[in-house]
Amino acid sequence: MEKSKIANLIDTHAHLASKDYPDVNNVITRAREAGVAKIICVASATEEIPKAIALAEKFSGVYLSLGIHPQDTKNTSPFQLDLKLKKLEVASLHPKVVAIGECGFDNSVPPAGERKRDVEEQEYIFEFQTHLAQKLNKPQVLHCRQAKDKMVEALKEYSVTNGVWHCFVEDALTAKLALKLGLLLSFNGIVTYKSGGEILKIARTISLDKILLETDSPLLIPEPARSDPKIKLNEPSYVKIVAQKIAGARNISEKDLATATSQNAQLLFGLNYD
Repeated sequence: MEKSKIANLIDTHAHLASKDYPDVNNVITRAREAGVAKIICVASATEEIPKAIALAEKFSGVYLSLGIHPQDTKNTSPFQLDLKLKKLEVASLHPKVVAIGECGFDNSVPPAGERKRDVEEQEYIFEFQTHLAQKLNKPQVLHCRQAKDKMVEALKEYSVTNGVWHCFVEDALTAKLALKLGLLLSFNGIVTYKSGGEILKIARTISLDKILLETDSPLLIPEPARSDPKIKLNEPSYVKIVAQKIAGARNISEKDLATATSQNAQLLFGLNYD
């Protein structure tokens, strides 16, 4: 699994504030050792915002994307939801916030203890976050699961042209539509799975200036790390495996792939160039 270090990678989507990490300091240390220069820490619930901000203030290479996930993680009432949206709006003024989200649409069955929001409520949350992002002139980190038609419809309705479709797993036509709107597509460990062949094909064929890399950690451990029984969680250091897989598919060097995707991330999120 170990290959030569790829310098200056950017993991554009990692849930560092997840309670699954017993020691996030070590996670960030391992990322740096693997050549990951910057990490976008995504908080998809307001409960995660304080920890995410603390991490961004502690580590110079950690930046923030704050949002509210389309599925309800805390069985929230309408009144509580409006309070959460207001809290998100205030927190989004932090100087290390570089994006709003993840936000979008999700028709999947939520895990035990969570509530499935109806389409109207999801759209209410999406509209708020879209207007917030546009007011702040920040890109959106877009979440879509089993809801591609609704996502495309909303992107057109609310004129979303600045952002990234994270964890892209849709078909080539949807990729074409997203790119035409001006969005970038982000790929993670799914491209290393046997089931991810069609997604890898999209990552191989679209323009290199439209690609971002991510882990979506602690989920979606890439292969071959996923097959190692000792590895239980994904983490930003494994973004190098995603980079290696896509570079191989595109028949370019890992260094060129890392350089291009990191430049894409720096441009989208307004990060300093290294």
